[in-house]
Amino acid sequence: MDKHMNIIIGSSKELALFSMVTLKSLFENNKGEIFDIWFYYHETMDETIKKIENLVQSEGSNFHSMFVEEKRSKFFSVGNMDWWHTSIWYRYFCIDDLYGLCDRALILGTDVVVQKRIRKFYEEDLGDKSIEAVLDMGYFNKFPTEWHKKYGIDKYGYVNTDVVLVDINKAHGVISASDMFNQYLERKLWALDQDVINVCYRNEVYVCNDMRGETITFRLYDASYTEIFNTFYIVKDKQEYPGFVHIPV
Repeated sequence: MDKHMNIIIGSSKELALFSMVTLKSLFENNKGEIFDIWFYYHETMDETIKKIENLVQSEGSNFHSMFVEEKRSKFFSVGNMDWWHTSIWYRYFCIDDLYGLCDRALILGTDVVVQKRIRKFYEEDLGDKSIEAVLDMGYFNKFPTEWHKKYGIDKYGYVNTDVVLVDINKAHGVISASDMFNQYLERKLWALDQDVINVCYRNEVYVCNDMRGETITFRLYDASYTEIFNTFYIVKDKQEYPGFVHIPV
């Protein structure tokens, strides 16, 4: 198992500062841990990247700047993602980039806040499964599509992809990131990254049944920024598991 926990974030210029809140919450609630932060992005934002790097290093962790080259970003030029920023796809390149280097990685959305220590969750026994995630009933019920029906995805197995624990070797053995994008994006199918992950790994997901979702009202403040949102989606769980706040965007 990895000595340092690997955290994957994919961000646009607009969401980069929000990711600093995500990272700050991670560090504040996991004192004594050293993380490897793999930060995927495509747009030029040198000043912001430097801020994020300084934050990570000030907490004694390691920062990896993962600029997505044009040959990779070409996957995301199709029209089905005009309303959702393509940066959310970049984080899945970790399945290829970390293959053979790391055992696991935890993907966090830029709209996630960590509330507890995550070591036990990171080391969860996934059995023969490739990824672990929590059910996402809200999105599936709001956007039922032929896509879900075609690939046999139902609401009892549809997971959210803003908190995903990935066994890198197993996931890569199922399908590499480049193959996944070639097969599903170049067909110009209407789909979110979440849909594609649910299709590609539909028999490979360890659903964290110890987690449940509820909507609460809460206020988040960060030392460097103003209030962000008032209403969050919070994942609550058994005491020995971590808690994550998911801010709907």
